[in-house]
Amino acid sequence: MKKENISEIISGIDEKFIEESANIKKKPSAIKKYVGIAACFIVAAVAGVFVFYEAPDTPPTLNPENTTALSGEGERAPESGETVTEPAIETVTGTEMMIMPTWDALTISEKFMEITLGDITYTSKVKKISEDNILSFISQEQMTGYDIYEDKNYTETGKIYSIKHISEKCAVAVRIGSDEDFYVFTNSWYSPDTLGDFINDLDLKSTVRFGKGFADIYEYADTYSSHKRIIYADFDDSIIWDMLLDDTSVKNTEYNRPYDRISIETDVPLLGYKNINFSVTPDGYIITNILDTQKVFYVGSEKTNAFIKYLEDNIPSKEEVTVYEKNPDGTIPGKSEEVTGEITPGYDPGGVNTAPPYNPEDSVTSPAFTPEWEQTGNTAEKTTVIYDAVVEAETVN
Repeated sequence: MKKENISEIISGIDEKFIEESANIKKKPSAIKKYVGIAACFIVAAVAGVFVFYEAPDTPPTLNPENTTALSGEGERAPESGETVTEPAIETVTGTEMMIMPTWDALTISEKFMEITLGDITYTSKVKKISEDNILSFISQEQMTGYDIYEDKNYTETGKIYSIKHISEKCAVAVRIGSDEDFYVFTNSWYSPDTLGDFINDLDLKSTVRFGKGFADIYEYADTYSSHKRIIYADFDDSIIWDMLLDDTSVKNTEYNRPYDRISIETDVPLLGYKNINFSVTPDGYIITNILDTQKVFYVGSEKTNAFIKYLEDNIPSKEEVTVYEKNPDGTIPGKSEEVTGEITPGYDPGGVNTAPPYNPEDSVTSPAFTPEWEQTGNTAEKTTVIYDAVVEAETVN
């Protein structure tokens, strides 16, 4: 089986076939304080359902006496003058139901999720940080927590401290009430002007860790669809710094189009971020959601394509392919086949490989990428390729 050129594949996929592999928000929506508490558990519940949960043949029966009256079919409407009792607050995902913890079951950093200093509101990461990483005391501010069951507000004193290596514009540490631990609180609204500001304010050269790379390729045919993931072994972080992050003057900008990309596992352990988004697009952008909201920097297609080609030529990889067969009515009943494809020599998911260091004097620049939405003409030829076999060629209108 020949090695496929990812830069060629991802530059030729129709926009309507691109599926986002990371959901990045530009601005956090305004929320009530108690929603932040619930979000921690909702995310955990949803992740658990999608990864581990298989729906039973028969969904559980709901007792109409314990549900609020809605207008949906099969639900009991209240009698005239009847008082309808609200149930315990629940999160429903598919056929699995999760009851939210009571106030007493929450940790201190889950009870008090926000603290405001000046014009910045910080949000709890529900993560402790060691005293060794605390720089100095800043201020003491009041915090408010909300008990969703008792409809009751609580107040507590939060002592705010700066964190070593981290600008107060980005994150702080907080001691809540009489609790002796420090907790990380981040500013999700932080928006740097330039790449250099972003690197310096978070001291990213000291705090960020890059891991494996991923390229996701989606193919669609009349009778099936498939998802291929090419996984690149962990490589030295200096490659990213040397090839993509060397021009610190580039501005933080907007990027709202669908895009293909190489995604890199990204951790900021000091602030509690693990495996978040850092993406490289063939049309010249690097995109990340460090500190929760999207930051975008245009570094140029020459650099990003050189990086993609460097991965293809130097970093060992493996392929994982999942095929979904379609029902006659076009619906997809479920996974029908999963195959682990080619593994290049030297692939080691657990450690840094021995690829040669990046040499900017080497010519590794691939042809310029032209986004499909900028191509002329009304039709484009699309060939679906899986396991080196051409299974379909079609004209896309």
